[in-house]
Amino acid sequence: YILKTCFSKYFVSNCYMVFAENASVEAYCKKQMPLSSRLGLHKVIKTPFPRFDLLKECEGNRGCGWPHQDERAEKQIIWTPRWTLDEKLGGTNFFNFKDFFFEFADAHRECDFLFRPHPLAFDNFVKVGAMTQEEVLEYKKRCGNTENICLDTRKEYLDNFASADILVSDMSGVVVDFAVTGKPVIFCSYKEIFNDANKKLMDAYYVVHNVQELKDTLEMLCRGEDPKSSMRQEIVRELLGNCNGGNGQKILE
Repeated sequence: YILKTCFSKYFVSNCYMVFAENASVEAYCKKQMPLSSRLGLHKVIKTPFPRFDLLKECEGNRGCGWPHQDERAEKQIIWTPRWTLDEKLGGTNFFNFKDFFFEFADAHRECDFLFRPHPLAFDNFVKVGAMTQEEVLEYKKRCGNTENICLDTRKEYLDNFASADILVSDMSGVVVDFAVTGKPVIFCSYKEIFNDANKKLMDAYYVVHNVQELKDTLEMLCRGEDPKSSMRQEIVRELLGNCNGGNGQKILE
C-alpha cells in the first residue's frame, strides 16, 4: 500500500528520473514502467536518502538535552514511542513501557535516557481519553525530577541520534535514520512489514514484545554485548548504501 501510494505508476510514468532509496523501491518503480526503463527512456537510480548526509555531519556532536551534558554517561539511550493507539497505524508501546523506564533508569544510574515521544503523542493521548491533561503534566514532571532522564521536545533529533548508543522505538520512520549509524536498535513488537527492505532490516534489530524482553535486551547491550553487530553493519550497507555524507552530491551529479 505504501509503495503503491508513494510511487503510483500514473506519477512515475511521467518522470524521467526516479531516485529509489533501496532495491525494493528500485524494482517496484521499474516494474511500473518495464519497457521504457529497459530502453533507458526512464531512469531509476538507487541512491540512499540525502538526509543521511545530515546525520554524518552530526558525528562527534554531544547532542542536546542529555541529563549530564558536562560528563558523558556510560550509555546514552533514546526511547521514541509512537503517537497513536490505532493498531492499523502501528500502535504505541508508550503505556506498556512508561513506568518500566523510570524503574530501569533508577537501577542504572550510569546511563542517561532521553524520552522523545512523537510530537503528536500527548495531544492525541488526551484526545482519545488514554490520558488526562493532568496525567500528562505529572508524567513530564516525573521526567524532570529523575536525575538521568530528560524529555526531548525539540524538532531536531539527528544530533542526539549521532551521540546516542541505543535506540528503543516503536514503528517509525526515524528508526532507519538511527540504523545508518550502525548502532543497536531495539524494536518494540511489530505487526506489519511494508516491503522487503524493511523486513530484512528487522533481522538487524533486537525485537522485543514485553517488559521482560526489553529489560533483558537493554541490560545485555549496557554490558557491551551486541551479538548482532556484524550482521547489522552488513545489512545496513546492503540496504541503505554507503552513507558517507555524499548522497546529495551523488544525486546532483
